Amino acid sequence: AETLPSLGSGNWSNIASGLQDDGSSTYKATAIVIVADGDSTVGISVDADTWNTSNLPAGMNTGAETRIAFGEVVADESQRFVVISSADRDVAYSDNGGSSWTLTTDSLDAIGYDAIAYGAGKWVAIKAGTGDAAYSNNGIVWTAATVSSGTFIGGTVVYGNGKFVTHGGTNGIMYSLDGITWYENDLTLPLTATERKLAYGHGIFVITSDDTNEVQWSQDGLYWQAYTLSTTITGGYNAIAFGNPAREGKFVILPNAAGTGGAYAKIGATARGRASVANEQLFEVRITEPGSGYATAPTVTVTDPNNLQDVDLVPQIGKGVLAQPTFVNRGTGFTSASAEISAQDS
Repeated sequence: AETLPSLGSGNWSNIASGLQDDGSSTYKATAIVIVADGDSTVGISVDADTWNTSNLPAGMNTGAETRIAFGEVVADESQRFVVISSADRDVAYSDNGGSSWTLTTDSLDAIGYDAIAYGAGKWVAIKAGTGDAAYSNNGIVWTAATVSSGTFIGGTVVYGNGKFVTHGGTNGIMYSLDGITWYENDLTLPLTATERKLAYGHGIFVITSDDTNEVQWSQDGLYWQAYTLSTTITGGYNAIAFGNPAREGKFVILPNAAGTGGAYAKIGATARGRASVANEQLFEVRITEPGSGYATAPTVTVTDPNNLQDVDLVPQIGKGVLAQPTFVNRGTGFTSASAEISAQDS
């Protein structure tokens, strides 16, 4: 294990990473930044092996929960780390990988915001124990979000599969499609244990809880299922993160209590496709979700009671496939062209 920089007080609490645009089309340096509860020290690294430090601005109160998220300002393509503290309305940001920080005073409408995430061109922050949420396009100017009903439990908010998801509401989950308007999930969770943390990766959301050997997972953040872990831990599980070591995606999960135990889960997304039919013929299957975590190729079945000849499909699996992107700006002014080929005239 690598040794993190020493703190004068407090504990390291939150980490974020992202690619820094150095103007090159072939290389962008990685920046990894960690912040602490109870200390203004910031840890920065490009490889998670060698660490340096910087400091958040002196005016920021880091005496409570300090959280960080990385994203890109769509307007000017700045790569930005944004830090909030539940003890302060101020927000700090860095555009140089955490080496230096700028403070914006009273950016949030109140203290207490204890979770932050970036997705679809926005930073989103939520406040535990309330129905308060806020969003920002640049991490500096924040606007109150609309929460239709429900109370955030707080702790974690993540973005994936086109929506922000967090703990809260009557049934345990609240979500937003744009970070601006929030809803309670109508479906109940399969487990009743106290929820702890939430992570997203490989097209899958995963929740940890006080359950001793199960987590909950969802592909869309709405319909959830239980997943049994190979390790039983007294007191259940808490911290969770997704990684892709050796191109093998897995969620690594730490126990709720102190100790050396832990577990991991390999949960993959189901591949999805949309069939196109013309002249009573199936001519293509457009993949809308490539799926993840397949050890063997799935079976594909085409059902057509009037078929004259079976469709010959050969499903294949591979690593490194990109899923559908989330567009934050599709751009304008592109030159487009189209062409048709006539089989009779060619």
